[in-house]
Amino acid sequence: MQDREEANDIDTFIKQPREKFPVSVDFTNRLESGEVLSSVEYAASLAGMVVTTDIIDSCSILGNSVLILVKGGISGLNYELTVLVTSSSGYKYEKDLLMQVLNL
Repeated sequence: MQDREEANDIDTFIKQPREKFPVSVDFTNRLESGEVLSSVEYAASLAGMVVTTDIIDSCSILGNSVLILVKGGISGLNYELTVLVTSSSGYKYEKDLLMQVLNL
C-alpha cells in the first residue's frame, strides 16, 4: 500500500477558460487486491466556495479510475477539485487536484 504522504500529493494541471476536456484520476495503486470502485463523489471549490457546477461537467468511474470532465474557470484563478471514491470493500479513498486556469 502507498504511504500516506505520496497518496495525498496534489496533482496540478493547467487549462484555458474556454477548454473542456477529461481529466483522469487513477486509484489503481490505492486499491487492495480484488477491490473495484463502486461510487464516486466530487466537488470543486474556489477560495472555500463551492463551484462544482461551474467547473465539473460530469464525473464517472472507468475501471480503477475516475474521469472528470472539466470546463470553464476564470483566468488567473486556481480551483481545487476533490474526488472521493468508495471501493467494493467499503473503503474510501480521496484525491485532490489543483486546476490552474490561464490564458496562454
